Amino acid sequence: MYSVRLLLIITTKSLAKALNKTALQHDILTLPNSMFLIDEAETLKLREDFKVLVGRILVERIPSLSLLKSIVTTHIESKYPKEMAQQSTITPLAMQV
Repeated sequence: MYSVRLLLIITTKSLAKALNKTALQHDILTLPNSMFLIDEAETLKLREDFKVLVGRILVERIPSLSLLKSIVTTHIESKYPKEMAQQSTITPLAMQV
């Protein structure tokens, strides 16, 4: 459901506005695959984020683990906390059925 929601919205934050001003720099067919893959640091960050999410789900869904609620991390740190704190404008996209 979350991935569907991502497809249906466009958030306009300062980061998105900066991306809109970017000009075409390369032909996508000539770019190496490594440009689209995450590096070791991003892999480790993603793994840590998944640990937080799985911990939250386990504590929420399994009543006997509720005593761990105070230990489980409730917030995933962001690179852009200032931008994430701003109000988003959500615009639904037209979908072809």
